[in-house]
Amino acid sequence: MGSKGSKKGSEPRNRGLFANYMSPEKAQEQARRQTEHAQETGAQINLATHTKKRDEFMKAGTLDDKPASFIPWVGDVLASKLADNGFTKAVQVVGQYMALNRDKHKFKEWIKSIADNAKGEEIYNAVKDWCDKHLKI
Repeated sequence: MGSKGSKKGSEPRNRGLFANYMSPEKAQEQARRQTEHAQETGAQINLATHTKKRDEFMKAGTLDDKPASFIPWVGDVLASKLADNGFTKAVQVVGQYMALNRDKHKFKEWIKSIADNAKGEEIYNAVKDWCDKHLKI
């Protein structure tokens, strides 16, 4: 009859080149969860805005004068919570990333400890990509 993994739309087993692949069903579920979260919290999700914000962030050569909210996926609420913990500037968040030895898990846990933020992965990726581009480490 049917073999394992033969369901239409299922994700490939050997992800290799498709490590970032997301099935249409999974993408739809993620969009549904984001919409529900936005409705519950009053947050607005606009991926085009985040893309533009990420482009501006990646082009910035220095972060010294940029607020923490300059980092993609850091909105006003998270920026306020970061400020309550002494992190008012984007450069301070990048410094914390460096102090945590650029460890993905530790950085995401740190973000979560400040604000139960579901965007820790996206924030980590933005900070890591900025560091990879601008810092010679």
